[in-house]
Amino acid sequence: MNILRNNNQIIFLFVILFIIISPSCASQEEKLELAKQEVELIKNKIDTKNMVTGLAFKDEKRFSYRGHFIDDKLVFIFSDTFIGVTGSATYMFYYKDGKLIYFNENSIKVPSNSSGKKQSILTDIYFDGDQVLESTRVVQGLFTDVSDEEIKEIIEISNLLYNKIIEKKQALKL
Repeated sequence: MNILRNNNQIIFLFVILFIIISPSCASQEEKLELAKQEVELIKNKIDTKNMVTGLAFKDEKRFSYRGHFIDDKLVFIFSDTFIGVTGSATYMFYYKDGKLIYFNENSIKVPSNSSGKKQSILTDIYFDGDQVLESTRVVQGLFTDVSDEEIKEIIEISNLLYNKIIEKKQALKL
């Protein structure tokens, strides 16, 4: 009888452990689909009445940003970005629970080796924490990879803008 009870306890513990771990074991495709759904929800809910605007700088980049809040949570940043004299871009960052879930870039750049030829660049990246779920980059109509260094820079810019906007929002409440 004692053995049966011990077995039942072990089975019960495994069931509890399975229930706790299961939600965090969603497949990459499921996480990607959830991120895409969250981005669509944010797009439909943002309101220009609840936003913070400002300027930020990082190296040769100048960001003119607008941070949008839903229920006092920063969920979307739109930034007109000027990259020295070599180009400009529009960056869009989407957040869930303070974590970047989606980045979009639409830019025009003049690479130093192109003899003045402009390049059109479109980038889409979905994130799950620091992990990239999916990334797409199109340069002049050709698909290219987004390097680890570029992803790191995107996350740094995201953090810079996110923190600036949160600080500014808190200062405005005083």
